[in-house]
Amino acid sequence: TYTTPVNLTYESGGEVGFSVSYPDSDSFDSLDFERENNSDIYYRNFGSADNQNGDYIFRANASGEEAEDLELTIDTNGPSISVQGFSDDERINSDNAENFELELSDEYSTISNVEVVLEDSDNDEVETYEKDDCGSDECTFSPDIQGDLNHGNEYTLDISVTDEVGNTNTDEADFYYDNQYEAGSSPDVSPSPGVFEEAPGEFNVALQGDNDEESEVKVICRYEGAEEIDETGFEDVSVDDTTVDFTCDNSDFGMERKETLETEMVDRAGNSETY
Repeated sequence: TYTTPVNLTYESGGEVGFSVSYPDSDSFDSLDFERENNSDIYYRNFGSADNQNGDYIFRANASGEEAEDLELTIDTNGPSISVQGFSDDERINSDNAENFELELSDEYSTISNVEVVLEDSDNDEVETYEKDDCGSDECTFSPDIQGDLNHGNEYTLDISVTDEVGNTNTDEADFYYDNQYEAGSSPDVSPSPGVFEEAPGEFNVALQGDNDEESEVKVICRYEGAEEIDETGFEDVSVDDTTVDFTCDNSDFGMERKETLETEMVDRAGNSETY
């Protein structure tokens, strides 16, 4: 496998005709080679403009000799990079950090090197993680970044992946590391506990706003030990001295027994508290 340009040479004592079979083709097309100063050496600089990436067969037909084939693969693209575990510009917690993984692939070449640089918000390097033993055109890399993260800080992951012929692809992921629930707490739930002839059609959960960096939460309502009843959307709870109301739909639930309602507040990073 080669990246371009590729310098092809052929030596013969007689006149030579050249042809090429391009990727995804079963036929041969004629191809011009230059002759070096009327010598027995023919050459061609095969660049990326000649055709697409893929498998080629170059054929030389010398007078009085059997045809000779040269099979090679042209690869001018860097490996593909897919970031797993979280998305760019996302708030993440320790669970996301533990699940961080790179899925890497290259269509024509073996992946030779992976480098991930963790930088803080000042673009200073925190740590570098490297893998050089992929040995295949598909590879995963799960660097342990969690131990190098501090709560409340912004980070960037600079990712660089190189294949065996020197093609490189890069990517980056920015994130905010939030590993503590710090949003509204002590919810006020209505209707209040009591005896009901019918199950309430909905529960209202009121949270008191506070001026904190974490600005959005959602509420999950469930009966203790059971699957959730309902999950609300995210709401901004960052304004002091305001009350934010969440509504959990309970219309599909009927009960003829005692139930304990649980309310779980979840922030954007996935941190939560349950009441």
